[in-house]
Amino acid sequence: MPGITEKDVLEAVCEFMKKRSRASFTPKDVLEVLLSSGKINITGLENTEKVLTRIFSSMARRGVIKVEKKGTYKITDVFWSEVQNKNIECYKGILAYLSRNIKVETLSDIQDKIIGLEEGRLTLPEFLADLITLDKETREMIYHAVDELISENPDPKKNFIDMLKDYVQVYDRLVEKISKTSAGKEREEMITFAKNLLGLIENIYGRVLSLPISYTKNCTVCPIILPKDPGRGKIEIREDILEGLLKERIVDDTFFVEEPVSAPVAAFAGVDTSVVEMDLKKGPFEYMRHLPDIDVFTMVVSVREGRTGNNKEEFYPKPEEITTKTLKELEKERDILPADVIYKFDDYYIPRIKESIMQSKEYRAVYSLPDRKPSLLIIYKDGALWPSERKFDDFHYDHREFVIDNLIEYSKMVKNLSETPVVVGVVKRGHLGFLWFLLNWYIIRKMNKTDVRELSKFIAFLEKQSSSDGSLALLTLLRYAEKRGLDNKGVRMFAVRRKFYATDSRLIDTLLKYAERKGKSAAELERDENTWKEIVWCLLMDLDRTSKGDELKRFLNGETDALESEEYARDLKEILEKHGLNDTGISSPPDCCRIYESLIEEGREDILLGLLSEYSKKVYRELPFIISYADTVFFYYLPPYKVVSKLKTLIENKSSSFSLPRFEIQINGSNTHSASNASIKRTISRISVLPFEDFYAYYGPEEYVNRAMVLPVPVKDAHYYAKSIAVGIKPAFLNVLLNAVIKYLSESDAGET
Repeated sequence: MPGITEKDVLEAVCEFMKKRSRASFTPKDVLEVLLSSGKINITGLENTEKVLTRIFSSMARRGVIKVEKKGTYKITDVFWSEVQNKNIECYKGILAYLSRNIKVETLSDIQDKIIGLEEGRLTLPEFLADLITLDKETREMIYHAVDELISENPDPKKNFIDMLKDYVQVYDRLVEKISKTSAGKEREEMITFAKNLLGLIENIYGRVLSLPISYTKNCTVCPIILPKDPGRGKIEIREDILEGLLKERIVDDTFFVEEPVSAPVAAFAGVDTSVVEMDLKKGPFEYMRHLPDIDVFTMVVSVREGRTGNNKEEFYPKPEEITTKTLKELEKERDILPADVIYKFDDYYIPRIKESIMQSKEYRAVYSLPDRKPSLLIIYKDGALWPSERKFDDFHYDHREFVIDNLIEYSKMVKNLSETPVVVGVVKRGHLGFLWFLLNWYIIRKMNKTDVRELSKFIAFLEKQSSSDGSLALLTLLRYAEKRGLDNKGVRMFAVRRKFYATDSRLIDTLLKYAERKGKSAAELERDENTWKEIVWCLLMDLDRTSKGDELKRFLNGETDALESEEYARDLKEILEKHGLNDTGISSPPDCCRIYESLIEEGREDILLGLLSEYSKKVYRELPFIISYADTVFFYYLPPYKVVSKLKTLIENKSSSFSLPRFEIQINGSNTHSASNASIKRTISRISVLPFEDFYAYYGPEEYVNRAMVLPVPVKDAHYYAKSIAVGIKPAFLNVLLNAVIKYLSESDAGET
């Protein structure tokens, strides 16, 4: 085989940039490309490395490449001239790097930010032609993978298990290489890759699939155990536990599910909120610099019904209401931001308080709507269903009053659910990124048959990936609908059942320790409200400094005056003595558990409540129910192709990116435990409706969203009116407020004369 030339090296660098989306490289990177292209073979590799070193040195002296750091090179503007002179394609590599890593404002920024090229070397037609080619190649690769998925329509549970096993092998290989590599940049990079891989597993299998993950090596009740120190240790899988939990978490046995479409004569509602921020230091009040800003919380309920989809919007509060209600009423109903919030809380808390108030209003609207509109079939709530602040620690921050109030309103919504209407959360900007990783893994392993020992390809895969699952879901489901001719049917991806506690590491760790102590499975205990009452009480006693946890510790250590003022002190002492718990001390939640169990056995929950602060009592009363019963199911759904194809043409004409929202369904409260996969699938099927022709609508960036979407029209209505209120209704609030102030002042003046 003839020796390699500089042109071979230039071509290899361009190919590397195209595949790996990086403008810097090492000699090893170039060797791998040359090997895979057949330009060199494994025999005589040592001599090839020497030749490559000489070529790199020559290129560096001439400024074709530059040394970025020891052992790593980067291309320069001279590199561009060299590859053009030798008629080598390199634009695709540069554009691939650009499309995944850099945001630019002008075309010349590409040259400037990536290789420092002087403007004008690349003509606009050349640039656009290569950009189109690159995009076409990417689409064709994805389409090929999607076509195979459609043909196979596999069980997603098996895909997730196989993918996890591959991740474990990749991690083991990384650990092996790290152990054999001395300190330096290469070792640090591999440790970073190992850390990213563990984070990816935690996101997909923990956050998305709601599987409890532990970092305790000897945990026997957990499906996945990750090492605490990235780059060391092993990933452990309890396959029997994993398979059992996945059967519950993943509702469907196929990747794609076709849904017949019904056309009911019914009502459909959309609910959304916004906040109108009125700066009273401008406009008619600008001369009064001491006036505080006024934040008015507004809610929109949009209802469509009948064969023609007649629409009606309700706004709360109406502008005139802020002038007729007293301040006390407005603050109590949280139509305006309470004064104590404005002056008491740091700026860090204000946005979080506003979000809690808006979510509370939405929950209240959802659970009150069915009484006012019995014909409702579906209520679409804009955004996710769960409260945004729901972790256990959130109930102990300075603004916990608002977080807990929001939890209570959400609990009321769940408790008030019945079979009809179905409550659907519509998430337009989801952050549960998993679909891209699943599809990339499918391409690497199932289609290209890549061996997991080829670490470079898996590591490239672990680098930055697109987070727009909604776009990929749309592309995939559109492809399915086109190939299967689903003009009059909907199609969705497999549905995933999520558990409320599985997004909180503190609750996960406590449940797993509790399960170990009880000798029961986490799957059995996660559904038990009494288990969660015990866990929540113990955590509150341990973490809430306003409860009587410290006093109880002193009481157990023999300081009988610690709870002397409490009327239950004598009874508590007798119960503890009866159960042999006096003088035992209390240092951890398990110690609290023994006390809790003793008091429950004696029928003295009143003492348990007496030891809690007023805020913690509210959490104790609501959170265990929510953790046990407030499951949600999420999926991506595509309406009938005949509907989407019309919208697709409209969107293409507007040159917008196109995406699907993530749908979440709230499982029916107290019926959660009896909700089998079959019954959940029946509930999901109830959202596959087309009651009138324009039920699904285009909603684009020009209308207060980041990307073009296909949305049920009640959602579009509610979101549009809620977001446009800040522009359209703000003057109305200002005008009625100004007129009311002027009227009040004139009446006051008249009274004085």
